Amino acid sequence: MKKVIATVTLGAALVGLSACSLGNDTLVETQSGNITKNDLYNKMAETSGPSVLEQLIEEKVLRNHYSVTNKEVEAELKKAKEQFSTDEEFKSALENIGLKNESALKKQIELSLLQQKAVTEGVDKSEKKLKAYYEKHKEDYETAKASHILVQDEKAAKEIKKKLDNGGDFSKLAKEYSIDTATASKGGELGEFKRSDMVSEFSEAAFSIKLNTISDVIKTDYGYHIIKVTERTQKTFKQAKDEVEKAYLTEHAKSFQDVIQKLKSKDKVEIKDKDFKKSIKTLIESSSTNTASSAQ
Repeated sequence: MKKVIATVTLGAALVGLSACSLGNDTLVETQSGNITKNDLYNKMAETSGPSVLEQLIEEKVLRNHYSVTNKEVEAELKKAKEQFSTDEEFKSALENIGLKNESALKKQIELSLLQQKAVTEGVDKSEKKLKAYYEKHKEDYETAKASHILVQDEKAAKEIKKKLDNGGDFSKLAKEYSIDTATASKGGELGEFKRSDMVSEFSEAAFSIKLNTISDVIKTDYGYHIIKVTERTQKTFKQAKDEVEKAYLTEHAKSFQDVIQKLKSKDKVEIKDKDFKKSIKTLIESSSTNTASSAQ
């Protein structure tokens, strides 16, 4: 499964630069001429300046109306780190999304939590509402443990299925034939997963066949699978409550653009630079158009 720890925009990555004490201090010396902090600022202003400035405005406004505790940030950080087997793997993931260290990630988590609070303020998340949501989406909180053998050719899949039907060892055949390099060496073991973690054809089979039996050959975009499910677990409402609340709030969240525009109006935000004012207006209009198109 692809591991993700945070969604980080270009603007967020550049906020630190925009906070520098700007001037004519030399950043780079060359025989062709020096590059100063002002040069860097001017280049940023020409390229990503509007998006960076808009993000800085949003952060100021959000912090003025909402707050996030260190305990909340640490809880989200813990969840993020639990996705990785080692500290090295976690640090590598940070580098891949352009974050220097754990502190930088915590700042992004804090901003994300502020945004969540803004778009979900006023949403009724009573026990009654959450339980009703859980009952309606109960399948989302069922997990399975399974192994699979994946091959590209249907004929090959049917031959392997025949061997399994004749008593062949699933683990040995997975190691010998499966092209899923992430699981083949482990006898095809996928570990625990939810329906939404897998493509629909795979999930439909994995959550319907009898435990410890071998499925028919299942075709997906990845090839041809043979599946063996060893365990299925249905989380109770109490066990799944945190997940249920997060999903429920996401479903009932307001448009972030609508919320932030109202907050900026309350705070009487006025952009003094006319070029930035025009650029940010265009940026917001473009974002609104894209959001409306995605919703259709």
